[in-house]
Amino acid sequence: MKHHKNIRIHFLLGFFTFLLYGCSALTPAPTPKASTSPTLTREELITPTKYIQSTTAQSSAEPTIDTLDSACQPPSEEYGVELSPDGNWIAVVCKSKDIEMDSYLQVLNMQNNKGWSIHYADYSNGTEYDPRNMIRPFHWSTDGEYLYTASAAIGSGCCTVGWDILLVQLNLNTGEQISIVNLIEEWHDMTDFSFSPSDKYLLYETNDNLHILEIQSLKERIIELDAKNLTGAGHILMSNDDKKVLLVFQEYPEERQGDLTYGSLVIIDLESGTQKRLLSGIDYLDIPQPIDWDDDKHAILKDNDKLWLLNIQTAELTEITE
Repeated sequence: MKHHKNIRIHFLLGFFTFLLYGCSALTPAPTPKASTSPTLTREELITPTKYIQSTTAQSSAEPTIDTLDSACQPPSEEYGVELSPDGNWIAVVCKSKDIEMDSYLQVLNMQNNKGWSIHYADYSNGTEYDPRNMIRPFHWSTDGEYLYTASAAIGSGCCTVGWDILLVQLNLNTGEQISIVNLIEEWHDMTDFSFSPSDKYLLYETNDNLHILEIQSLKERIIELDAKNLTGAGHILMSNDDKKVLLVFQEYPEERQGDLTYGSLVIIDLESGTQKRLLSGIDYLDIPQPIDWDDDKHAILKDNDKLWLLNIQTAELTEITE
């Protein structure tokens, strides 16, 4: 037991926190504006790409500090570590040190010798890549069956809400990998992934559309977002009952002013299809981001170190303590 404890302490100390995008102080909220424009919705069954990875951990014994330390094989090195919520799996981000080799994610079981690896090169579709193209753990399913991994674009610049271009589902029991979203070849299209609190849906935005993918059936609902100068949307938060979605729009002004963009906080009623702007006309860097629901009428927003309680019916903001 002491030995197992040392393993977890060792890796928790090595835990890597990936970059999060913050925002600055909140400006006074303008008068909310409702949108009565109808939304375009359609449902289709997507066909994800399957990839079977049969790589297993080398040791036939329970993983030890030594074997886990060597999870990244030269010329790669450990770049970040994350332990699953149930403590059964450890995900090690391995960054290649060789420009001609890809970076990958190694996922090892803490109780037996089972292990899987996910390589960026397997999903690049022949496009160029370098060691910066890494795979990271993104979401562990609540049933402990799956790990969803993501990879971010390596470019730089302004005016983007999200940076992710790939989402892969790993079956922790079988090692089966399914490419759920792959935007690697769409170099200009990056997104911000989000899972519903119920763990039933994956949500993300591309090409001015909100995608809502039901994980089990792989049936996808697409909603056209009501915005004229939209450059991106993200920070998506589905309600606990799966009936509403809060998200942030990033929009250019009607007359472009360099990199200036405005943010709007929008709520979408998935039953009626209506979209309503609760906050709008705020500099994008100052727009608060939804992080949780307090109840079915109130959401919690975060703006740097400030927390706000938002009434989704009146758009009233009240500052709260954590």
